[in-house]
Amino acid sequence: MFDFLKKSSLVLLAGLGLCLFLVMSCQLFKEKEQFECSLVELVKNPDSGYYDAIIKVERLMIDNAQKTRFSLLTPTSSYEISNLSFIDDGQDPERLEAGDVFTVPLCKPDWKFYVRGQNDIYCSHNFWEMLPVSDQWHPTKSDAMEIAQSIEVELVEGLPKPVAKNLPEEWYLVDERLPDYDDPCGYVIYQKLRAEEVKEEVNIRYCFLTEPEIKELYSGSDTEFLSDWTDWTKESGKSETIAGHDAIYWDMQEMGEFDWTYRYAYIDSEMVIEIDIYADPLELFKTEQEKILEGKSRKLLLRYGYGPKGDSEWQIMIEIWMNGEGAFHKRSKEGIIIQKVFRLENRELEEIQISIRQNRFRELRSQSGVPGGATSYLSVRYGDQYHTVELKNVTVLLYKNIEQTIKGIVLPKVAETGVN
Repeated sequence: MFDFLKKSSLVLLAGLGLCLFLVMSCQLFKEKEQFECSLVELVKNPDSGYYDAIIKVERLMIDNAQKTRFSLLTPTSSYEISNLSFIDDGQDPERLEAGDVFTVPLCKPDWKFYVRGQNDIYCSHNFWEMLPVSDQWHPTKSDAMEIAQSIEVELVEGLPKPVAKNLPEEWYLVDERLPDYDDPCGYVIYQKLRAEEVKEEVNIRYCFLTEPEIKELYSGSDTEFLSDWTDWTKESGKSETIAGHDAIYWDMQEMGEFDWTYRYAYIDSEMVIEIDIYADPLELFKTEQEKILEGKSRKLLLRYGYGPKGDSEWQIMIEIWMNGEGAFHKRSKEGIIIQKVFRLENRELEEIQISIRQNRFRELRSQSGVPGGATSYLSVRYGDQYHTVELKNVTVLLYKNIEQTIKGIVLPKVAETGVN
């Protein structure tokens, strides 16, 4: 139930959800008439080496449209609109009005943005095609793709298996399953891990062909066979030569943990090999020194998950790092994924740590009640190890005290009032 929350593998997210940009704009299409904006132009910024986005409010029919109620988010950054520079401002400088024009300083590799109100999403724009090719980030421009390109088939326990031959620092083999007589398909998962956080992933699934499939394969081309292999190759697949193979690919923008997943499939050693590339866009632009500092500072302090909550049966996960940075994730039963970041002040971080200590968390143990109901878990770092407690439809007062402390501090920071 909590595999997603525990983030054992990004592959769990690939089929679950459309990203916030796509899903929320679909759900809130009716809001388009309330708040519309346009991207006037992208202006080269010599200081950042990237671009500034000039944005105009075209239509705004929202009561009490104080600028402080809105923020603008990109893949790399979050801005309070009240803090942005306005080229044209309306009669009331405190309010957002139709005709307002403001500047957003983009960072590499931003390719989209949306405006978030207190409860709704407005005005999402994808300007990827407006960027020069050299500035267009793509999952294939990643370390994960280099790992995928190094994959070769070798014999393991007498059977062929795809193996990554190039595994640099921070990359690990995290999970695998060999095919057997009951299931002719196996998988191999490689992840790039830093401070216990998944930065990139290469997920390999491979299936041995049956005798009839082998005969069909040899009667035509690899791409003809693959184009009829499974639903995604039939509906979304396009042919291309990838890493020296005649392949079928699916470029899935707006899907997956990092809002962009790249999948391709090819034939090798009478197997169909299917590869998913998950890559953090920010990784491409980090220096080695920044990666080292990130590894030192972003050690995870705790991971807290609970659910289901509300009519949408949200599953919630809160992560807090030792440096006070945090991430809030929630997923509905329909697969809608919402993610927000926050930062704790030193006193708030200390308050959570005090609550954990005073309520003797390290002495608590997992418990289960009757089937059904809500599940909650908390995993806290002690040195280089974690103590984890999972409660299934049962209440423990000391544990509840810690929960209330975490929720009371974090949920207001991410404007989440319906998931207590």
